[in-house]
Amino acid sequence: DGILTIDKVNREDGGEYQCIAENRAGIATANVKFIVLSKPKIMEFLNRTMAVGKQVDITCRVFGRPAPEVTFRKHTSLKPFIEGIQPEDDRITLRTSPNNQIGETIATLSISDVLRKDDGLYECIAKNSVGPAYLNGHLTVEFPPSFASMQNQTVWSWEQRPVNLTCIAESIPNATIRWLLNDVEIDRTEMAKNIKVLGNGPISTLSVLPHDNRYYGNYKCVATNTHGMRDHVIVLREAQRPGHVQQVLVAEITATTIVFNITPPPAEPELPIQAIDVQYKENTNRQNWHQAKNRTWTLNSLYVVENLKPATSYEFRFRGRNQVGEGNWGEHVVHITPQRTAPQKPKMKMRKENANYDESIFANQYEVSWITPPDNGEPIDQYDIQWCETVRTEGEFNKDTSTCRNEIIRGMRTSHWLKDLKSNTFYQADVRAHNALGYGEPGYVYFRTAP
Repeated sequence: DGILTIDKVNREDGGEYQCIAENRAGIATANVKFIVLSKPKIMEFLNRTMAVGKQVDITCRVFGRPAPEVTFRKHTSLKPFIEGIQPEDDRITLRTSPNNQIGETIATLSISDVLRKDDGLYECIAKNSVGPAYLNGHLTVEFPPSFASMQNQTVWSWEQRPVNLTCIAESIPNATIRWLLNDVEIDRTEMAKNIKVLGNGPISTLSVLPHDNRYYGNYKCVATNTHGMRDHVIVLREAQRPGHVQQVLVAEITATTIVFNITPPPAEPELPIQAIDVQYKENTNRQNWHQAKNRTWTLNSLYVVENLKPATSYEFRFRGRNQVGEGNWGEHVVHITPQRTAPQKPKMKMRKENANYDESIFANQYEVSWITPPDNGEPIDQYDIQWCETVRTEGEFNKDTSTCRNEIIRGMRTSHWLKDLKSNTFYQADVRAHNALGYGEPGYVYFRTAP
């Protein structure tokens, strides 16, 4: 018997071997094919660069026995590409050419009409019965400058305050940036001494000191690379103080308070109205505006003036504020506070806003709560609380007056526990505020106790 032993088998040991037997009677031969199985080895997978709109072929060449199966996967996806045209994107085609005789597979991923989203890492995946192999390569997609990440922008300055105008151009390769003011190269204008350029791409910032009105206008940054040119306009405008308040209406008036509905001056989105000022004084010859009282409200707050005198004529004027400063006072308006009267009706609080009725978490008690009403010139000294069982029929509440109970609450409390209630029962609770001039109208709330 003859035995051929090969230590440390490698790929080159594969091939056809011949066994030769010889004696005095003659010679005999037999051939045997020896196949060396080997794990895939990726021999070539190069980074590629291609311009947007072109076609690119990404090739991966792999050795292994048996010839490996090869595919690709983009790192942003968990699923590898399949052989042929991709069902989700017909721009992409995968072709593989396995050669078992030499143990080689060449796979090509072709992408037509390349898009920016195709840029990124790709993984070549090779597998056979011995094992897998992986290697990453990068596709760089070049494209002309884009200002997609920048919105149309207006920048404001006033009183010669310096401002920075920044342009960010996305592109591969990086773009260079130059600036124009009203379509004239900045470095060719006499204003250039008050304008500094910081960086020429892909990020460039203009530091502008607007010495006079000539510095306000359209600043255009022009970005250029080997694939094209784009421009983006930033408008520098001179900010002004607010105009006049558009409208002032009285929403509520009592003996000591006035609540206004105010429509602020018109404003640009980038330069909003921040506050409303009011000046007010008694409408007599004994007071002038230097003696007036002042109040400032943040925008959209409750515009209320308190601690007024009952039955008194007051003169008011309003103005807006923005980042630049205060606007001019608008026209004067006169309002007369009414005589002292009983308090306004309380506004009731509920666990759920705008519900038809409130829900108690208890079966035998409920906390009724309210907001202190305007006192109409005399301090509130007590509240009268009445609660009665009600029947709800087709959404309507009907009070059973035979079940009503009352309680007087002295002082400035704004809540009270109603006790010894029936479970799973509807109630109506009325709250009236009292001052030296009597009781006001009641505020009321419907509620139901827990089962």
